[in-house]
Amino acid sequence: MPAFRFRFSTVLKLREATRDQRLAQLAEALAAQDKLRTRRQSIEAELANLNRLQQGRRAVGALSIDVLLSSSRYDAILRAELAAIAEHETTLAAEVQRRQHAVLAADREVRTLEKLREKQRAAHRSAEALAELKELDEVANRQSWQKLHAENDPSDAIEAAGFEEAQQ
Repeated sequence: MPAFRFRFSTVLKLREATRDQRLAQLAEALAAQDKLRTRRQSIEAELANLNRLQQGRRAVGALSIDVLLSSSRYDAILRAELAAIAEHETTLAAEVQRRQHAVLAADREVRTLEKLREKQRAAHRSAEALAELKELDEVANRQSWQKLHAENDPSDAIEAAGFEEAQQ
């Protein structure tokens, strides 16, 4: 019997490549999400530091209008950047979720084909075992037939043995 060959192996390879591509896209989105989170935390830390400086200046009483205006502008810029980051994080979270679903769907397709391959491989093994069993039964039947005829007629056993050698 010929060796097992999965007919859809090319399709399986394409589905695996698609799944790997989807995983790479998800990894990119997660990396972008992590980068945004890091930037947001950096801005929040900078805002906290700016507020501490402003409170320190107010406590000491060293308030300059120019410093106050520039720190207020800087605070407004940081808060605007935080708002933009929050909006981008929301958009990116939706994109990450969409990509996760795409990865799950691609993985499901791969697993379906892998299950089909395993079922076909098991069926092939069963067919091979059945063919081998048939062959062994034939050999056993021939041997018992030869033995039966050898007991009845010794000349037939010699001819049958010669016939068997000729077949091999």
